Amino acid sequence: MFTYAPVISSTYIVVSLVSSLFTVIQILFLQYLIDSVVEYSNNANAVSSVWLWGVLYVTSLIATEVYRFSLAKMGRYLNRKLTKTLSPAVIRKFSSIEYRYYENSRFKDIVTRMTQNPQQTVHNTFFSVVTSTKSIINLVGITIVFFAASVWIGLGAALIGIPMSILDFNNTKKRMDLLKEATTDHRKRDYLQGLFIDKHSAYEIKIFNAKNYLIQLWNCINEKIFTRYKKITKETLTLQCNLNIFFYLPR
Repeated sequence: MFTYAPVISSTYIVVSLVSSLFTVIQILFLQYLIDSVVEYSNNANAVSSVWLWGVLYVTSLIATEVYRFSLAKMGRYLNRKLTKTLSPAVIRKFSSIEYRYYENSRFKDIVTRMTQNPQQTVHNTFFSVVTSTKSIINLVGITIVFFAASVWIGLGAALIGIPMSILDFNNTKKRMDLLKEATTDHRKRDYLQGLFIDKHSAYEIKIFNAKNYLIQLWNCINEKIFTRYKKITKETLTLQCNLNIFFYLPR
């Protein structure tokens, strides 16, 4: 990221980490707003305090949406930047590789991963790392706020949040491992599919009546890939649901 898109990736990291503090700020503003409303119910002269914390709380909500919009725009620009800079570098790398490596199975797997939208893979990995870091900052900030309110509430937040953060990192690693593990199967599936659109292979398939066998083989490999992704997707959605409940419930 810092080689092929240094400015925009650095800016994205700074903006993301700053925006991660908004959750803590909103909790504090909301707390002060509630306290001022309670005080106003007993003292009418405290109305200015209600207005102050109310305006600050609404401003923090608006700022959060502005940050989200800005991050989305930067994310799209970052993807375009990588497409322009990383893809040519990959092509230049391929052009310098010795011919003997093209018969190596491990090399073929690497080529498959690097020719299937490589900038998107790098882009997604970068986003996963930044998102995980933001989650940790949110966790630390929320835990500190809860500790200030009650030691027991703070301990409860830590006992829930720390395992969630560990699971989040573990889930990111699982997705990357899955990408590597499934590469060979993806390559085999694409090879079998390519046989039906190659005129020489298609001719031999008809002569030897191999269509049903190849389709069955393709289905077996595809089912194997689908089962892997289904398992990881289920784990990801379950984890993400739990993380969202924890991090957004205080709002």
